[in-house]
Amino acid sequence: MQVLGKGPDVVYPRGHYKLFEQICDAGLLVSEFMPGTRAAPHHFPRRNRVLAVLTPTTVVLEAGRRSGSLITVDHALDLGREGWVVPGPIDTATCDRSNRLLVDGACPLTNIDEFVLEAVGGVDTRAELSRGPGSGPEPLVWAALGEETFMVNELATRAGLPVPRALAALTTMELHGRAGRVAGMRFRRAA
Repeated sequence: MQVLGKGPDVVYPRGHYKLFEQICDAGLLVSEFMPGTRAAPHHFPRRNRVLAVLTPTTVVLEAGRRSGSLITVDHALDLGREGWVVPGPIDTATCDRSNRLLVDGACPLTNIDEFVLEAVGGVDTRAELSRGPGSGPEPLVWAALGEETFMVNELATRAGLPVPRALAALTTMELHGRAGRVAGMRFRRAA
């Protein structure tokens, strides 16, 4: 499947003609633009909205300051979908905004097996692990969670921790089945 920022009969970029033909023959083209509509910069944010609707999980490999990936993630989060980010080097401009998404509460994708278990719905044998609060900053985050749901920055404030430490604790707690993520990148204690 390919979601297009142009009409379904327009090849863009032109050098991808063979790929376009292969998708036409064996795949699916999705476009909200009329046939003959040429690609234009303002079409791609609309395309990214459609991408967010069609996928249960959005993964960002890297995103610079003006990346369309940010638009896709925003739409996905508005829909209550998960956003995952592959952390990148902090001194690389193309990872500036994707790393910022991690600070804002996106799930860090650091291990493909964990991603499959968490996002794609594989069987997680770690769910049988202890559901206690753990060690380090985890007890503070556990206590801050209570029975309500909170955004990462709210939890960090309640726990008296910097946002990155609170997020790291939440990630560990999620992996061990002690915390869960709900719509809008909010967290709660696991049931």
